[in-house]
Amino acid sequence: MMAYGLEHEIAVVPTQKLTVPTGSIAPAALTGLDSAANVIEFSPSGRFLFAGSNDGKGRIWDFSNNATAEIGIKPSPYRLGRAAWLSDDGRVAVNLLDDELDFWNLVSPLEPVLLRRWQLKDTQVKSIAECLPCRVIVSKTHLWASIQGASDNESSIIELKEGGRAFVVPSRTWIGTDEIQFSADSRYLFVQEGEQEAIYGLDATGSSQPKRQVVVLPAGSYSRYVSPSGDVVFYGRYVNPYRDKIGRAEEVGYVLRLDGSSELLQPVGVNGFAAGIGSVAFSPDGHWLALADERSLNDDDRTDSNVRLIRLDEPGSAAVDLTGHEFATQPTFSGDGRWLLTASYDVTLQGSRTLARLWRLDGDKQSPEAFVLPEIATFLHGAEFSQDGRYLITISGAGPLAQLWSLESLPKLVARLDVPRQTHNWHWDIKFDATSSVVVISNSDNPIPYLWKLGGPIVPEAGMPISTGGRAIKNIEFTADNNKLVILTESQTLDRRSGTSGSQVATVDLSALPNEDAVYAISEPGVELDRVHFIDDSGVMVASSKTALRLSFTKVEDLIRSAQAVLGRNLSLDEWSQTKLQEVYRPTFPGVRVDARTLEALVGLSFRLREDSPEAGASLADETVRWTLSLDEADVCNSVAWSFALQRDGQHALAAIECALSQRPQDPYYHDTRGVAYALLGEASKAISDMQVFVAAQSENSEDAMRRRRWIKDLLSGKDPFRDGVK
Repeated sequence: MMAYGLEHEIAVVPTQKLTVPTGSIAPAALTGLDSAANVIEFSPSGRFLFAGSNDGKGRIWDFSNNATAEIGIKPSPYRLGRAAWLSDDGRVAVNLLDDELDFWNLVSPLEPVLLRRWQLKDTQVKSIAECLPCRVIVSKTHLWASIQGASDNESSIIELKEGGRAFVVPSRTWIGTDEIQFSADSRYLFVQEGEQEAIYGLDATGSSQPKRQVVVLPAGSYSRYVSPSGDVVFYGRYVNPYRDKIGRAEEVGYVLRLDGSSELLQPVGVNGFAAGIGSVAFSPDGHWLALADERSLNDDDRTDSNVRLIRLDEPGSAAVDLTGHEFATQPTFSGDGRWLLTASYDVTLQGSRTLARLWRLDGDKQSPEAFVLPEIATFLHGAEFSQDGRYLITISGAGPLAQLWSLESLPKLVARLDVPRQTHNWHWDIKFDATSSVVVISNSDNPIPYLWKLGGPIVPEAGMPISTGGRAIKNIEFTADNNKLVILTESQTLDRRSGTSGSQVATVDLSALPNEDAVYAISEPGVELDRVHFIDDSGVMVASSKTALRLSFTKVEDLIRSAQAVLGRNLSLDEWSQTKLQEVYRPTFPGVRVDARTLEALVGLSFRLREDSPEAGASLADETVRWTLSLDEADVCNSVAWSFALQRDGQHALAAIECALSQRPQDPYYHDTRGVAYALLGEASKAISDMQVFVAAQSENSEDAMRRRRWIKDLLSGKDPFRDGVK
């Protein structure tokens, strides 16, 4: 099938008809565009055709069963607007077009559904266009949205369906604050309205407006924490230990239970802390609430050492204090709710050693059972449970080093893992897939994430390094089917010296790992992307930039097949040096050729290696020549040969230059390089012959020509022409 654009329509011609005489083809006309098409693209299977017109509108046609039925919509979420946003799961998009906000359901990206259109005031448009995700919040269930109003303390709350409810609250919508917050199930809306807290019930149906209730709390400033189920809210009171009344008898927080009744239950006060509460965590199953004291100095006698556990599924049960800390950091629950991780600095070494404890919450004992994790020393930099609670990874020490713990029964150290090196940022991002089969660790100072496969008899210390072209990592996530890992990068390299005009999207085919076609780049779309989402079963990729959503017909299987020949890429020498692999250098994907810049850099590395290990240096030089000949690009062969010549290595220079001369035997510069190689090997007559070819191609008084004449003169008199080095 072939398609081409006309003024207001698309002409489609079956390719089997192209064998008939010109003029007898009757193309099918696909109408509905308001202006000329500037984008026309078929899906990989040929079933769908997408066309976008100059006015920013687009349509999609379905050619299955020889039909040309239009399945597109108009307007489209994929038209260029003033701002755009894509949800984390890729299922909802928001597009700012002129003075309207469009909310789209993208569960089926080829058949997007307009959930609701919201008219903005002129005073709202500019601020929302500057940062749409800052001023528009969508609930996790995609049922409601909050939109910053025309004034600072005003937001519109809208139900995301045609004709849905809408009301105004006296608070601002701003990402990163808790002034407006939806519960995870969208049953409640929590709003900080000046000095008071209001809760709106959103689960009512029909046209009835949500019921607003005010939470009665003692005077003060509070932080709000909502349980995953939305049934429990904890309000932590801000305590100034130098001004406020403190002591373990003072209430420093309040637990509020929401049972769906018409009236709020009375908040229950929480005490038992010397000062205030610093960290709050709910278990994912909603059974537990963990509260840690506010962190203070080691020698401060007002610092507590407890983590208090409150049983939420058994109202009235006594709280449990987990003791033994000098002071507790952020408590963390496992995904299945069986474990709680706490960490503190060991008092005996005054902050130079870190102790971590795992508390088992599902045991037979009345109180949680503690397990001290060994080998975690000199600060705990990060910790992450797998989603199913089977594994825990901790990162600690000055090295640093990661520990992989199995939590199937009792905590067991499975492996020590080398993590990406850092320079300034001591924070690592740890991502498990949903089945706990793969884990990826990255650091914002390092462009190379490491990947490990779990579940085997041995987990290696060194993970698989994944090339990102030196670009800073923006986001790493697994696709919904857990078969692919998607890495979104920024356009610039970490050193800000180079880059592209847009982000790069790299994908790892986890089913093929560690075969050399497992890693491949999807695209460099030419813009800085904020998010990428794959719809594997339909062969579609949806991406969002600051101003638009992008729909690409991307069939993952086709990309895998073409990865090695087209898009595969080895680590560069700079990237390799940032890993902790013990080998000197090797292609991470042997079937993919090493790039020219790395080949040239390897020449210098081989020379430096010879100072400590002549055998290792010579071996790397041999491999560099072999990889250069495999690349088989004349200019690269010449460049690598010249690099060897600069190191006075005539043998490897001569081996590398032959591939250049075999392609362009008359090139004077290639003859010059070979002449230098011959001279280094003591073959004066051959060197003179090649240098004379170069001199003949230069102007009489050029500096290069005069230098070669001096070299020829030295060779004729039996002198070393490179007494002062090859220049």
